[in-house]
Amino acid sequence: MIEADRLRPSPQFIDMMAAAVGYWRGWTEQLDDAGIGRLDRERQNLRRVVTFGLQRPETWQAAAELTLEAFDLVERRGYGQQWIPVLETAVARCGNEHHELKCRLLNRLGFFYRQERRLDAAVAMHQEAEALARAVGDRQGLAEAFYYLGGDYLEKRAYAESARCALAALAAFSELENVERWLAWSYMLLGIVARNRGDLPAAAVHLREAVARWRALKRTAPLARTLNDLGNALWPAGQVAEAEACFAEAAGLLAPTAYELDKTLTQLSLGTFYYHQQQWDEAEAAFRRADSPYLRQSGHVVYQAHAANNLGNVLLKRGRLAEAEYYLRHALHLWQQAGDDVPRANTLGTLGQALAAQGQVADALALFEVAIALLQPYPDDYWAGRLVEEFTAERQKLEIGD
Repeated sequence: MIEADRLRPSPQFIDMMAAAVGYWRGWTEQLDDAGIGRLDRERQNLRRVVTFGLQRPETWQAAAELTLEAFDLVERRGYGQQWIPVLETAVARCGNEHHELKCRLLNRLGFFYRQERRLDAAVAMHQEAEALARAVGDRQGLAEAFYYLGGDYLEKRAYAESARCALAALAAFSELENVERWLAWSYMLLGIVARNRGDLPAAAVHLREAVARWRALKRTAPLARTLNDLGNALWPAGQVAEAEACFAEAAGLLAPTAYELDKTLTQLSLGTFYYHQQQWDEAEAAFRRADSPYLRQSGHVVYQAHAANNLGNVLLKRGRLAEAEYYLRHALHLWQQAGDDVPRANTLGTLGQALAAQGQVADALALFEVAIALLQPYPDDYWAGRLVEEFTAERQKLEIGD
């Protein structure tokens, strides 16, 4: 009995924990860009308080709500991997009677699973959120579940399903109030799906709508992201000057912020833009800015792989074959971890080109075969189709040369 009493937290400790959770909720309830920067410096203390708060019945609900309020910090600064266990604990503590809270927790947990390339787990979380929202008539939770499922299917390259979910989200949010940012996200998702399917005019329409909405909301990070996506839809359609202006504006918006992941994404896009303009110096410089100390130390394997792949591509164009091979092999190692077949196939084919340029024809042919096979299951992916054409032509050229 004495031991049990010793282990039971005192009322004073519970009061202190509740006060600590309340204190941090004061920091997170309305996070703007400056607030995210301030909170980032205290993120370890924040996570510690949330972790403790989730353990007690008196404080778990406030701690779970604090977890949700910290979402923008965690997502924009790339701390999802560290916070997944926190969200898993919050979901486990939350019964269906707290349906709105549980829907939001499930949706956020699924989002971070997606970032970690745990795509089936992400879909499962968002389907559970959808089912719970339908059961209790939670229209907001249902709309958010549609949106997050659209993002999951986008990453799985199931574009028809992604578009269906994005349109369902747009329709559901259109019937709700105070959801401007969700409408903007939904238009952005539709634009990315259209771009990935090769429908560049539709992509530009949706992304321009999203840009206009983010401008009205004065939201720096999502505006920069959407400008980045718009630029990536414009230059393949020949609208080069406008695309470059989008990238420049995105970089300018992000420069004074602490959004290192968004800065990385913008540099990757800018480098790709320069690459396709055959401006090799500018492309390499942008890719090296993307391959920053922040990115190398982060857990973002996908973006690390993109940076290594893109450096390999531009070095190949510059005739620096040994360096190109090094970066491409490193990218392959990273794609193996990420489990994404299409960019992995792209890197395999580019490595084949690098080996062929060094006279290693048999190895190059084998890589082209593997790359083409990996791309076959994605007929709805415009990029995959282009890669199949390119690598088939490269293989045939080598075979004729033999």
